[in-house]
Amino acid sequence: MTGATGSTAGAACQAARARGAARIVLAAKDLDDLSRLYGGATDLYLRPVDPNDALTASLDDLGPGGHTIDDLRCPT
Repeated sequence: MTGATGSTAGAACQAARARGAARIVLAAKDLDDLSRLYGGATDLYLRPVDPNDALTASLDDLGPGGHTIDDLRCPT
């Protein structure tokens, strides 16, 4: 393939490879974290949390992007 179509397809393939590699890196980091937890190298503290607080903190970690959450409190 030559021309714009070939370069566009090549760029798409390169982008797909980069996304795949990034996912593999994240999976490896997750496995490393799990091995540390199971090995006792990292302390894990379980405690009740408010889902709104947990989601807000998670979205804050993602950075700017216009994320909003609705109140998830369950009726009592």
